[in-house]
Amino acid sequence: MKDVERTGKHMSADWTTDNILELADRIIIVTGANSGLGYEAAKEFARRGARTILACRDMDRAQSALARIRTEIPDAPAEIMQLNLASLKSVHRFAEAFVSKYDHLDVLLNNAGVMFVP
Repeated sequence: MKDVERTGKHMSADWTTDNILELADRIIIVTGANSGLGYEAAKEFARRGARTILACRDMDRAQSALARIRTEIPDAPAEIMQLNLASLKSVHRFAEAFVSKYDHLDVLLNNAGVMFVP
């Protein structure tokens, strides 16, 4: 906390998602975006205009998450892509699909947990 104080910055409990700036023209991948913190982060990024990719292992749950986002934010620039971080094949497929569609990535939010790495 000392470093934060020395730079003149402070932490505040008053910060909310309303403080997130406009994110149009940004491309953001959120792993594990079908529930919990990943879902909430993806929803707020999409609300701010970021092209948001919900990278999820289970496509049924991903589709449900996207539908919930679109219920709240009908024009949300969000999509789902399958990604199972426990499978190197899945990671490679995801990467190939992503680079075939997009020319850059602005943010990668690694939210999904992995117990056993491939």
